[in-house]
Amino acid sequence: MKKLSYILVLLFSTINLFSQSLVSLQEGRTNATIISNTQYSLSFTSSLSGFDILGVKAKDGEYIRIVVPEYYPDKNVSNPELPVMTRLIEVPLDAEFEVRIKSFDEQIVNLNEYGIDLQILPNQPSVSKSADYDKLPFYKNSSIYEDKEFYETQPVSVELLSKMRGIQIAQIRVSPFSYDIESNTLIIKNNIEAEIIYKNADFKKTAQLKADKYSPAFGSAYNSLWNFKAPATKGAIDRYPIKYVIVSDRMFEAALNSFIKWKTKKGFYVTVAYTDEIGTTATAIKAYLQGLYNAGTAEDPAPTYVLFVGDVAQVPYSKQVAGSGWWDEGHVTDMYYCEYDGGTDYIPEVYFGRFSASTVAHLAPQIEKTLMFEQYTFPDPSYLGEAVLVAGDDNSWASTHANGQVNYAHNYYFNADHGVTTLHKYLYPQSSQLAAEIRSKLGQGVGYANYSAHCDYDGWANPSFTISHIPSLNNEDKYFFSVGNCCLSNKFEVGECFGEALVRANKKGAVAHIGGSNSTLWDEDFYWSVGLTSTITANVTYEESSQGAYDHLFHDRGEEPYPSAYEMIYAGNMAVEASTSANKKYYWEIYHVMGDPSLMPYVGVPEQIQATYLSVMQIGMSSLTVNTEENAYVALSNNGVLLDAVLANSSGIAVLNFETLTSTGNLDIVITKQFRAPLIEQIMVIPSDNDYDAMLSSIIAPQSQIHINNASLVPSIEIMNLGLLNLTSVNVGYILDEQAPVTLNWTGNLAQLETAIVNFPEITLTSGNHTFTAFVSEPNEQTDQYPANDQKTQNVLVYSGNVKIESIQSPEDKICNTSLLSPKVTIKNMDNEPLSSCVVSYVCGGITDEFTWSGNLAQNETTQITFPENSFPDGNNTITFTIETVNGGGNSANFGASLEKNFKVISVANTIVFDITSDYFPSHNAWSLTHNETSELIYSESLSNANEHHITELCLGDGCYTFEITDSNGDGMNGWFLFPDKGSVKITNSTTSEVLWEYTSSGNWTSKTFEFCLDLTHAATRMISLNVFPNPSTGIVNVESTYGISNICVYNNFGQIVENKNYKGQNIIEMDLQSLPNGVYIMKITDNTEVTFKKIVLNK
Repeated sequence: MKKLSYILVLLFSTINLFSQSLVSLQEGRTNATIISNTQYSLSFTSSLSGFDILGVKAKDGEYIRIVVPEYYPDKNVSNPELPVMTRLIEVPLDAEFEVRIKSFDEQIVNLNEYGIDLQILPNQPSVSKSADYDKLPFYKNSSIYEDKEFYETQPVSVELLSKMRGIQIAQIRVSPFSYDIESNTLIIKNNIEAEIIYKNADFKKTAQLKADKYSPAFGSAYNSLWNFKAPATKGAIDRYPIKYVIVSDRMFEAALNSFIKWKTKKGFYVTVAYTDEIGTTATAIKAYLQGLYNAGTAEDPAPTYVLFVGDVAQVPYSKQVAGSGWWDEGHVTDMYYCEYDGGTDYIPEVYFGRFSASTVAHLAPQIEKTLMFEQYTFPDPSYLGEAVLVAGDDNSWASTHANGQVNYAHNYYFNADHGVTTLHKYLYPQSSQLAAEIRSKLGQGVGYANYSAHCDYDGWANPSFTISHIPSLNNEDKYFFSVGNCCLSNKFEVGECFGEALVRANKKGAVAHIGGSNSTLWDEDFYWSVGLTSTITANVTYEESSQGAYDHLFHDRGEEPYPSAYEMIYAGNMAVEASTSANKKYYWEIYHVMGDPSLMPYVGVPEQIQATYLSVMQIGMSSLTVNTEENAYVALSNNGVLLDAVLANSSGIAVLNFETLTSTGNLDIVITKQFRAPLIEQIMVIPSDNDYDAMLSSIIAPQSQIHINNASLVPSIEIMNLGLLNLTSVNVGYILDEQAPVTLNWTGNLAQLETAIVNFPEITLTSGNHTFTAFVSEPNEQTDQYPANDQKTQNVLVYSGNVKIESIQSPEDKICNTSLLSPKVTIKNMDNEPLSSCVVSYVCGGITDEFTWSGNLAQNETTQITFPENSFPDGNNTITFTIETVNGGGNSANFGASLEKNFKVISVANTIVFDITSDYFPSHNAWSLTHNETSELIYSESLSNANEHHITELCLGDGCYTFEITDSNGDGMNGWFLFPDKGSVKITNSTTSEVLWEYTSSGNWTSKTFEFCLDLTHAATRMISLNVFPNPSTGIVNVESTYGISNICVYNNFGQIVENKNYKGQNIIEMDLQSLPNGVYIMKITDNTEVTFKKIVLNK
């Protein structure tokens, strides 16, 4: 059935490129909905509400693009770029597809009615980050563009892709647009109802493979399929513990012991295969791993992780892939070791990584860093609250793709809401000038580092961070998780690539590195990190994109979690898989983890995971119930043998089952969860046949940390009867530090496994560290038959408070036209006890001060501390604030007790205003300001929104400066025929009201520059002879000038005059501004010689 309608198109006087459709087709939202999903067929509907028309500049002229939310370019290279909707689906094995289109509405849009006579842009191939834009060919199908052929594709099509851990996946494409280039008309098939019928499918084999190979660790990947149904035998709780395979050269056997023991404790069934036994060739290694996978059943699943240990001489790569184009010289990959369906399949069934090492010295740092990360043994974990995000240099793509990736990561995830206390964010074009600063931040220690732009095998291109810089890093015990969305950083067949060098570095570098063994691509890397979007810009929103690696790493909004290193790759590659890219298999081949594929990165300082469980178990027990957090992974092991490991259910309950305990000793319990510090403890196993066995089960008080307000306390312990006979009496006592024991005799009646609490007389602990040892002895006046559980020791810290410096309000980045400022910080009480006093100090070179605050600050409340005004030297400064004492004692804050800031003082300066109006193509333009004498980059910015003012105020001192604005397309800022407003630049000295330069774009150009100089010697003399005080003021402001004052005019932040008075040449004026509200004002002072502007602050 087909209904035909014509759409009357109205050209809006204004256009919002990313939220309002220029062409409205019907009411409602653009969407696709499944109607029916059975093993035999899939039925769905697809509807369009409208679309945008955007102008674009290409190498051979101007074109338009058709943009629909959640639709993407069809990537039929050289043909008109028409939007398509894509969905990944699961399909039965061996199925053939019959597509039936049951109905649609046909709608026609004549672009001439818009006054649009431009053609639709031809599809271009994805561009490698290694490509030279100027040398890229431009593809254009002459039979369509010159011979005016009608262009259409199949409205609904299905493409078979790869199997994925027991699931055959395919991609649906809905292509509702056709293009009649001769009449300049779009024909849209709207409200499509379609059915995909699976013919000649093997449903029995499909169900069996799905059941046998299902793994809960791949649950997120399964759920990315539009029509996924879990197997009937799913029972995720029964699919743990997870299997972890290590393939290694024999030389690393001894070095691997600590890693294997830890992985077992963490809850993995670890299998180690040495190449001298399974074979040294890629064929032999693949056969061994294939055998493990094939042997997997529903009851005993196949492995989930594989770790290769050795460089390519010890464990060869799985395959060398020939290059596919002039930018692609070929690559090596480990992926095919982990892909087991054969043929043309390319999605791995197992997560994999590599500890690349040709010597034990290469391997040892990788194990040490991984264990520190996973066991959370950092001496100071506060560094995990810092992150570095870098958009590197490329004047064709960085302003949209790299800046867009970094902005998205910052806006949604790497921020204070997610525990990031300090984000070092570097955008193009500023980043290229700040390489030394970026390396310094990495060298000081950050938790997470992500770079997007150009690399080579030896590291980042620009800003430069290469193998040669790694020895200079000083981040011992502060290792970062590294992601390189750039070319070749994991090109591991060379002598040593960047990723290998980062993780091999001893006492420095990275714990893991994600990167490509070949060149990555601009569009695909954006999909990988952010998700699919119809138009890539510098400010893509969550609503405008699908889900990429960032979204799945954090999964704030119900996304499926991909928490581990290779799962991040999986999430990113699945986003590429869902696109129309021709490089899907390529991305699965090139992206690798140098490091442990199961390692989970931290973003922010994690909280400690909480759990309760039996602190002691008896011989004969065979299960343990743990109450913890949802999705926590709970593992129990005994002397290096894993007993059981399970995932806690939605109520946080994990029940571990194991063979009956037969001997005494200690069991290891490890509980891990993403973005949580792990719990690593022991459970004592004791005999079950002793008559007399009293246990000191726990110390209730004092706890490990006590606020000084609660230092007067009743020592309290819990005892338990583990003997077969009832416990009626026992000696109990404690020793505090090195003092004499305090003892008493408890009497009562406890049956086996019953407990009682014993209290002692009240004591008062002094501030500082203490040792509290409690003990029991002589149950029922008999010798204790199992004394190993008779004593416990608690280390106790009596502290005064827990306060951190939340933020620095003053100084700002630049102090302009004065050397005076009042430092300000905000402190936060992190303790559950109120804060009554706090001493905060600062140091800036030789300048120091200290401030004592007093009051009443409840838990999680903040207050601002303002220091007295002080004078700071001209130039670059670093100020460090420190909390000295809290409530008269020490501060127990783990992080945030000290905070520093860099700032610059320009005591004699002018304020220069740069007002840049963009044209229709802002992404082509960037501007910068450089100090001529020092070559210091003062400021740089990429323009974003079309036809908008981009206004920047800069405080500049004495000297000469060069302003440069660039156009990456080489045709200036001349607009588009539908939006012809030209770009312009206006540079004004707001201090003197002088317009320094005014320019409106004309002609084609790549760069425009303007030089200007500021001679502030005279201004410095005037500053001495003109004084405004006090500033800040409570309302009365004094103005003093040796030249005689004729007028004072006060402006608010909106430029409105709020006070204007004439004078008769007085040298001292007292102004009463008490009627004005608190805020920042500009005072314009006119004397007998000239006009001066001063900023004043009212704070009453």
